[in-house]
Amino acid sequence: MKDLIKFIQSFLQNNGFYVFLSFVVEKLVMLINTIFIVKMIPQDEFGRITLIASIIGFVTPWNGLGSLQVLMKFGAGEENEQTRKDLSRKLFRNGVINQLILCSLFIVIANFYAIKFDHLLWIILLFSVRLLGLFFQSHLTIDYRINGFNKKFASLNILINCLGLIFTFFLTINFGAIGYMISLAITPFISLFFYSKTILQQSISGLSEMNWKMMWKYGRMESLAYFASELLFSIDIGMIAIFMTDKDIALYKVAILLPMNLLFIPTILFQTDFPRIIKNSQNKDFLKFYIKNYYKLFIPIGISILLGSYFLRDFIIELFFNKSYLTGGTVFFIATIAVVLAMLFRVLYINLNSTIGRSDWNVRVSILSIVCLVIFDALLIPFYGIEGAALGMLITFLISGLYAYYLFNKYLKMSLSKKISKFINGFFQICKNPWLLNIIIDQNENWEKKTPNHYKKGLNQVSLDQLFPNFDGKLDTVAFLDGGSLITDLLLLKNACKEFEQCKYFEIGTWRGESIVNLIDVADDLNTLDLDTKDYKTYNFSQDYENAHGFFIKDKSKIKQHLGDSTKFDFSGLNKKFDVIFIDGNHRFDFVVSDTKNVFEHLIHENSIVIWHDYAFSPEKIRFEILNAIIKGVPKQFHKNLYHVENTMCAIYTPKNYEGNILKLYDNPKRIFSIDLKIN
Repeated sequence: MKDLIKFIQSFLQNNGFYVFLSFVVEKLVMLINTIFIVKMIPQDEFGRITLIASIIGFVTPWNGLGSLQVLMKFGAGEENEQTRKDLSRKLFRNGVINQLILCSLFIVIANFYAIKFDHLLWIILLFSVRLLGLFFQSHLTIDYRINGFNKKFASLNILINCLGLIFTFFLTINFGAIGYMISLAITPFISLFFYSKTILQQSISGLSEMNWKMMWKYGRMESLAYFASELLFSIDIGMIAIFMTDKDIALYKVAILLPMNLLFIPTILFQTDFPRIIKNSQNKDFLKFYIKNYYKLFIPIGISILLGSYFLRDFIIELFFNKSYLTGGTVFFIATIAVVLAMLFRVLYINLNSTIGRSDWNVRVSILSIVCLVIFDALLIPFYGIEGAALGMLITFLISGLYAYYLFNKYLKMSLSKKISKFINGFFQICKNPWLLNIIIDQNENWEKKTPNHYKKGLNQVSLDQLFPNFDGKLDTVAFLDGGSLITDLLLLKNACKEFEQCKYFEIGTWRGESIVNLIDVADDLNTLDLDTKDYKTYNFSQDYENAHGFFIKDKSKIKQHLGDSTKFDFSGLNKKFDVIFIDGNHRFDFVVSDTKNVFEHLIHENSIVIWHDYAFSPEKIRFEILNAIIKGVPKQFHKNLYHVENTMCAIYTPKNYEGNILKLYDNPKRIFSIDLKIN
């Protein structure tokens, strides 16, 4: 019971009540609309409008030709607000073009019915206008939902439906069926008044980095699945049109109207929770919790609906429609059973398949549904009329729902099986190679979680030209090999040294000597500390690694080479302060902390500059282990003077204060470098 209360509370906290209210209003308006229209226009005219409306059921799932589905799935999963906005802008522009194409296709397809039925052209044209408006309304409501504005989404939905009802009353009373169609056409365009001007702006974030091929494939597969699913509600109408009359279409439509509208109950839940489920789609415990509590809620609801439908069907039909539709009582009850089964299986698992990105499974479910419905309708309608159509729908919902359940349940079990297999394999690998534990512990994501909140986005950035207005960009020695530095890293060191007359430089971690050899002309006192080759075996360094040691500095007498482990080295014994210190030794957390503490305790003076290499894996990807080590090793009073140097993999301490900026992934270049290379 506690889980169910928590489940309902989560729904309400997500403004679920407002979404519930908006859907109640929508369905109530739809019901009032239909009852009003049934009483106001002749049955044959209502049948013709229903016929073309059924084609809208074929077409509406393709709104935006996948753009709406892409926005819902990938917008809901995107943490960055600016990226969500840019994604919405881009998909709006793509979607409008796609929707115009869709409207043209609808007009062509709908005109095929004009061969059998008269007076359809004006109905088709007005429905095509409505189709365009539905895209504008749908895009805006999805934009609200992915940004967590469920209250705005609900308010807009209520406003459009209420104004639409007013338009229907006024125009139908004055102009009949054509007035009703005009009200349907213009109502969705109310949403345009709520669009902001920014929707027309060009996107500014790195959307080009997204996998658009995969995203559009998902969107179109999801549209196909939705199309095939909605097709079910139109196939019955189409099959009845083949075997029966337009009056039978009207009777069937009225009989299933109330039961089918009950599907809004689980729809409310998923409309509210869909973004939250997407964010937790890889959390199997969350998915199981959701399914369990869904059934706790909907099994009692389903039983109540069935009992009410069985005992009150004649009363309900006569109350909302008129006695001429009482012959549809059996269809009414059969459709109610079908809807309850859909709530318990089909609706639940199709939505869950969408959240885990398995739109292809939903396509399979929908194709199976179409095949089943066509077969059962073809077999049952000739013998049982509209009751046969309702039975065909019931059997189809049951089969397709169980298949959707089978696929999702298979996913849960497969996921568990894979996890168990990976765990067993991983356990034996760690037993054979215990050092693998270090890889798990030192994952960048783990270090990011340990990082203090105000450093989650890294140190403030400063640029090379901020640090050094008279920037010198010449280097004499660059290897372009692994284990070395970026050109900008080397130039950072060189320009830092040029800030001091007769610069005294100390470096921890030298290896080939590529960094220090570039400083011979800009520093007078050059010192390096590196492991003695006899210590290499302690750290399992290869012979080739040992052979590369000191490659660039073997004949450079100006460079003083100190040998030893930096964690054991007596820094106080140097009895000297340095202008520039470069920390580039062992990059494990404890070593960087030790080196940093020793530098700030023994080697710096009031104007010293300290530079750490490999603060980042690349200029745009922070190495959080090193960041945490710097924060721990540097005395707190100096933290405000720590920066990440843009376009480098280095962090810097400088006693000067600079106006910094936060690293933004995939940001456009703020400056461009030119290079003149020569091979020596």
